[in-house]
Amino acid sequence: MAERECTKKLLSVEINAAEKEYLLYVVSAKGAQAVFALVDENDQVIFSHADGDPGQNIYQRKWPLAPGELPNDDETTHTMAFHFITAQSYSYRVTHHRKDGSVIAELKNCKYTGKPPRDTCFEPLHVDVVR
Repeated sequence: MAERECTKKLLSVEINAAEKEYLLYVVSAKGAQAVFALVDENDQVIFSHADGDPGQNIYQRKWPLAPGELPNDDETTHTMAFHFITAQSYSYRVTHHRKDGSVIAELKNCKYTGKPPRDTCFEPLHVDVVR
């Protein structure tokens, strides 16, 4: 089982869509290749290693990119899955931002270490959307 060390690990956040607040997901990986995916509760991939360039070890994704990415109801759960197929460790940071880019809060700041190729690790975040 993968080891997890977190300095910040909140389980939920409320973002104000009317004020254009957003979340910034940042993943860094050590090893030959990262294999990860961030999915919502409907199994829609929001962000994955496939969104980066080959050989890249830092990935980031702003959510939502556009109003169409917001859930139909006022809440969703984002779950990050890390796979230790060819990576030995991951760092994962999630921050909540105002539309001007300033940080409202750090939500998650974790490091995961696993034993390739069999370990996996899952990290959920419940997101409430105010419209």
